[in-house]
Amino acid sequence: MAKKNLTPPMQNDPGIHIFDPDNRYGVPYFRFATIELSENSLQADSDESQKPTLAISTAIPEMVGTVLDTSLSDDDTNEDDMEIENVHQTYSVQIPYNETIDGKQITRVRTETRSRIVPIKRKKVKYDPSADGEPPIQQAYTISVPYTEQVELEDGTTMTVTRSRLETRTRWVVPGERTVRFAPKVLSNSVAIDLAQCFDRSGLRLTPNELMERLKETSKPALIVNSADHIVPYFLELLGPEVIIVVDSWMNVTADPD
Repeated sequence: MAKKNLTPPMQNDPGIHIFDPDNRYGVPYFRFATIELSENSLQADSDESQKPTLAISTAIPEMVGTVLDTSLSDDDTNEDDMEIENVHQTYSVQIPYNETIDGKQITRVRTETRSRIVPIKRKKVKYDPSADGEPPIQQAYTISVPYTEQVELEDGTTMTVTRSRLETRTRWVVPGERTVRFAPKVLSNSVAIDLAQCFDRSGLRLTPNELMERLKETSKPALIVNSADHIVPYFLELLGPEVIIVVDSWMNVTADPD
């Protein structure tokens, strides 16, 4: 019996992120998610003007606790107790551009990653040298901050999309003591069911009717990829039959000329 070779999909190295949303042949990325019919989809059968939509949810880490609270409250009015920290913030912007294909001018959108320095005001941390224990020290950390923006689709309509940006900040910690814990923060995006690019684990495209049938009773686990070209036979061994693979088309709203 011939030995079956199982090859994992190409992916980024730990701690390294390479992503080009305009290049479907670039490095793939994968995100766990859930997919379900939006509430308005329940009315679609009785209201033909109501277009069914899908809600696709992911979870990012949110810092939920620190030993030393350096946040700014509404009662803080003494400027001598405040300090300014310059935060390094990474964000994405969408740049429209024109491209001529077969003599026809098409407007597309590309995503660019940029960075900026943003000043943040916070309370100073006070330390009593006579107290027991070591003085607190500053420690750098990176968080993902969610935000929303309007994305214009090719048909001229707009869609509200939840994205996230990276910010590098500092916090005061007690040496040798674990001071921070994280909890999942769920982010959801909605996309019209006839615009969604959804596939089964073998790579077969699911029609809107098939999606409605799969999701009519409950939500399903999903895997988000940045291109259908990154759906590989490995998924047949890794994923269960209920998993729906979603191509992240709302990040790259351009379409192939064909």
